[in-house]
Amino acid sequence: MASKKSEHTSFISGRKHRTARLRAAVKAQESTLDQVAVSVPTKLGDVVLTRRHLLIGAAGVVAVAGIGVGSSVISKQFGDEASLDILSVPNASVTSMADFEQVDAEEYMYLDAEYELPYGTLLWANGSMAACLIPGDSGSPLNRLGVLFLSSGYCPVVLNQAVGSSDGFEIFDARGSENGLIWTEANIMEGTWRVYAAALDDDVLGEPVLLEEGDREWETPTLAAVGRYVYWQLLPSLSGTHTAEQSLLKKAQIGTTVSSVVYQSTGRMATPPTTTAESVIISPRANAEGMYYQLTNLRAKDDAVIDTMVLPQSMRPLEIGYGTNGFNFSFDAIYNYGDGISNLGTYTPLEKRVLKEPAIEEPSNQQESSSRSIEETTASPLTSKEFTPKSYSDSPWFALNRTPSAPACWCGNLFMIKSTHVVCGVNMENKQYFTLDTHSGSPDYGDYLATTGISDYIVTYTNIDDSPIDGDRMYCTLVKVYASY
Repeated sequence: MASKKSEHTSFISGRKHRTARLRAAVKAQESTLDQVAVSVPTKLGDVVLTRRHLLIGAAGVVAVAGIGVGSSVISKQFGDEASLDILSVPNASVTSMADFEQVDAEEYMYLDAEYELPYGTLLWANGSMAACLIPGDSGSPLNRLGVLFLSSGYCPVVLNQAVGSSDGFEIFDARGSENGLIWTEANIMEGTWRVYAAALDDDVLGEPVLLEEGDREWETPTLAAVGRYVYWQLLPSLSGTHTAEQSLLKKAQIGTTVSSVVYQSTGRMATPPTTTAESVIISPRANAEGMYYQLTNLRAKDDAVIDTMVLPQSMRPLEIGYGTNGFNFSFDAIYNYGDGISNLGTYTPLEKRVLKEPAIEEPSNQQESSSRSIEETTASPLTSKEFTPKSYSDSPWFALNRTPSAPACWCGNLFMIKSTHVVCGVNMENKQYFTLDTHSGSPDYGDYLATTGISDYIVTYTNIDDSPIDGDRMYCTLVKVYASY
């Protein structure tokens, strides 16, 4: 083990500070994500490839040439709008963050650790670790797959190049848990993709297992990982011949080759999946005539639907999540209907969500019985007939009306949101909020929020290229790990 740690020392220079004080100095700088762009001729047309595409996953690279802004596919729908419990939020039921008191971040959170990773690294935190895409030293490979251990800052590269590198594939997206990793590889010249997973034993990656592969007829899957399970979401390409087919959420247990469809949506899902420690959150189309998105919480251990919420017609979320108060979602558009949730921004209930877990039913055939469609779950999100959770329409709501750029998350009773430039924390009981300071030399988008769901730690990161007059140049991806008091 010691030899492996020394082998990967060159990939990280850790600086760990255990202090309750945050450094506060903001220097605006033009975003570096799009400074280097290459026009690549492919079978899908010319693709302008930048580092920003990696923030939206391989779908942003493989599918961008074939998807036009405003395109939509309306598949055959069934059911009746009257059967849906559609979210209705009056203006009077919404409290804005502008109504809260701003306080210093130190009253609620402290900086537990700070690490420097190679410039351009991307992270997705989950529990005590974060899956990382670490740029190649010379541009080939484009990315390497790494794991950052949040308690120590140890960040080994566990996969130096794509499994399919000899066939022109590069690693483009990844998620993980303490149990293993799932990642996508894409050949942008051919418009093809593959999904792999492998078990993780400390800093050693097991044998990669090919879970799925496809071409431009299907968008490159988006990913999620919960405990022993990995997920990938399949959407038919808007420019392909399968536009009328259902969208799928598929699942596999880490270390196995067996996969199953755990959810299918008639019509396209609105967002990539997100996770909590025990569940995966998706946004399929509801069973109705018209376009209604139903936020859905699926428990990982048995695929039970434990909570749902249907948004008003044609209101499409940009990001979704689940936490202490139930679902949260964000819009990057302004609607002329919807009352209290018509503005752009991030929304979540003000009150804690109380659910009674459904009984676990052991299926005789996991693959057959775990697959379901929206028709089977719209009527009731819970199997228990003795308990009905409070309707989301009856709850007071919280709103931050700023342009969202990442899924929100929870740290204890703190609701954490990535706004346009800063990461904000909100204590709804005390009606207070704070902002986390950014480092001098940060780009104009500030720190990016790498945590989803409910976590004991909040992880942020940003690219720093700063050459102070009285000091050494700082050129790295700066990772910060926060904890609440």
